[in-house]
Amino acid sequence: MGKLKDIKNDLKKRLSEHRYTHTESVAKTALKIYESIDLSDYKETSFEDFAKRIELGAWLHDSCKELKKDELMELAKFYKIKIYEEDKQAPNLLHARVGAAWIQDEYEIEDPYIFKAVEEHTFGGVDMLLSSKVVYLADMIEP
Repeated sequence: MGKLKDIKNDLKKRLSEHRYTHTESVAKTALKIYESIDLSDYKETSFEDFAKRIELGAWLHDSCKELKKDELMELAKFYKIKIYEEDKQAPNLLHARVGAAWIQDEYEIEDPYIFKAVEEHTFGGVDMLLSSKVVYLADMIEP
């Protein structure tokens, strides 16, 4: 899991101390939530493998949260992300969708369980994957 270690180091440089602490707490909370789930209803993957995917999604969920409004708008245009009127009024709403595109570009992460966890951690989505549900909930309830 060398990639996670590198990503943590990168995030430590990119994020404020407050945001990094929040991110670390979301990752810990996400793993606790995941460990408490009865997986008999899910066929997505083995516990160990999936736990790593959830942890990585949690670590990356706010990777673009602290970008300035104009940076978020520019990246949204660059990544061809649909910009809604609400996004124009509050560009910070874009951080999840921009973050999902950015992690693909920056870290070459193509795993849909990680990508969707980042993309859907703020507003949720239709037919959310288990990873998205866990990261969404962890972000809302982390201590």
